[in-house]
Amino acid sequence: MGRDRMDDMRRCWSVVVCLLAGMSSCASPQPTPADFAQQLPPKRDLTKAERERVQRESARALEDLVAGRYVEARDRAREVLDVHPRSVRARAVLGRSLGALAWAEEPPDHAMATEAEGHLMLALRLAPDDAEARLFFAQLLIAEGHLSRAGQELEVLLSKHPRHQPGLRAAASVRYELGEERAAAPLLSRLLTQAPQDAWALYRLANCRVQLADAHLRGDSELSNKQDRVEVAVEAFHLAAKTFLEYQSVARDDPAGYLGEAHARYRALVAGGKDQQGERSTGAAIVALFQRAGKLDPKNPATLHGEGAVFDFLEDRERARVAYEAALRLDANHVPSLLNLAALFYEDGQKEKARDLWRRALNLNITAGEKREIRKLLKEK
Repeated sequence: MGRDRMDDMRRCWSVVVCLLAGMSSCASPQPTPADFAQQLPPKRDLTKAERERVQRESARALEDLVAGRYVEARDRAREVLDVHPRSVRARAVLGRSLGALAWAEEPPDHAMATEAEGHLMLALRLAPDDAEARLFFAQLLIAEGHLSRAGQELEVLLSKHPRHQPGLRAAASVRYELGEERAAAPLLSRLLTQAPQDAWALYRLANCRVQLADAHLRGDSELSNKQDRVEVAVEAFHLAAKTFLEYQSVARDDPAGYLGEAHARYRALVAGGKDQQGERSTGAAIVALFQRAGKLDPKNPATLHGEGAVFDFLEDRERARVAYEAALRLDANHVPSLLNLAALFYEDGQKEKARDLWRRALNLNITAGEKREIRKLLKEK
């Protein structure tokens, strides 16, 4: 075999090895954001005119970013960095704008996202306590779906800048989306001390308080005594209702505020049990809230279901039945109304009507536990 042929075989084998190894030994790996941030940019002594230009253009780049003009923000930030490579604000704006542009693509431009994260990490390396750089980094992580890591970055931000409103808002949003109501509620409360009419924060705080009340009722609480847990839960439901009421004052036309208040007050009523003082007048007030929500959102079966649930609790079975049936006329597959109506029929001895509804429910989106219970009831004679 000649030398040329041997060389050709070696070259072919080299290509095969590279392919089999996934290019791991034949090509340089893509740089990570940490690699990008490893090398600090050079220092430059700026003239007075250059400093003024950097300050002016950095502010404009930030304005472009906040306004969603990401291309303009990116280009302006790059121009600033050409003059002042260590400008933390321009570096942070560049990273955030690149991140927004990367995640606007379908599929996302991961190479651009990596560069964006690298710029933000470099900005934080230059100025670890810079609030905007830390916020922009957290926002990029949120866009990438890394909520837990974003939450950690926002904790760092708030440890240095505890009254930073955008940071508080972002941190509360992350904890809320993660279902961490115990962590979200105090952040939302802190935000509302600075912006008491922030509708976004009021609505989420009210929902957090409902969830925290539910946790006490489930026994997911530091309280060991059941009666103590019930009392704390009832108080939390009332506090949630009050917060929904505050939300209504700034979002009068949103039915969710009235629906939320009605739901919280109903849950407090049920948790408190029968024979409460003023039970019927309280029930009537809750029904009025459900009706107000229904006027604003007449196609929502939840408002009629809520009315039915209150009448059910007050043992006004006929009005409960009418409300559940009205809800099902709006949405024949409204599971809560269907199950509650079936229970009413069953308790009234109309078992065949109940069975018809249960059979319908088995084809809908119900829990495994509900399916087991329905199948058990369907076997009864």
